[in-house]
Amino acid sequence: MDKFPGTNFVRGAVVRRMAVSTEGWSVMIRAERVHAGAFLGLLGLRGLGATLLVAVGLSACAADGATIYSMGDIADRAPSGMLGGATWSMQAAVVTVGDEELRVSLFPIEVDGCESRGGRPKLLRFDVPRMEGEYPLDLDFSALAERQTITFVTAPGRNVVATEGLIVVEALDDETVTLGLVADAGDGNYMNGRLTATLCDH
Repeated sequence: MDKFPGTNFVRGAVVRRMAVSTEGWSVMIRAERVHAGAFLGLLGLRGLGATLLVAVGLSACAADGATIYSMGDIADRAPSGMLGGATWSMQAAVVTVGDEELRVSLFPIEVDGCESRGGRPKLLRFDVPRMEGEYPLDLDFSALAERQTITFVTAPGRNVVATEGLIVVEALDDETVTLGLVADAGDGNYMNGRLTATLCDH
């Protein structure tokens, strides 16, 4: 196999899972379709102070093990599942309007509406384009501006990022949004369901 010079990375290989750690926080990423060339490019971002560790290894097939989700896979209930290995169910949602995106935080407890911006563990966070449509989860290091992920905040300073799943903006107007989502980050982190929330100004 054709390897990158001076490394054990095979051209066309795929990073299956990796951990991203920085000084104050850590992220576990399940990446099904991240090419090794793009992964090596990320290693050059030393300005971020990031240490990247391949936790599982490399797969020779980009589609190997990946699950393709559709709108029919999204359950007709409030988002619920597992977070950090514990049963989790959404009790409140805060959706803030950005210039081109919606910033979504889902909580397992009641919160103070638009005044709650996150900053606490045991929640889900993600951004999604401010437009009706289906948005498969993906983390492409060659096009970071187009990445689509869901973050499971499992503990202070510890996030698990799902790159396998789907977000659907089912309905959107000037006041409310209806979203559907299904996400699987592995390691006891899985979520599925629908919600309607009032939009908050940024």
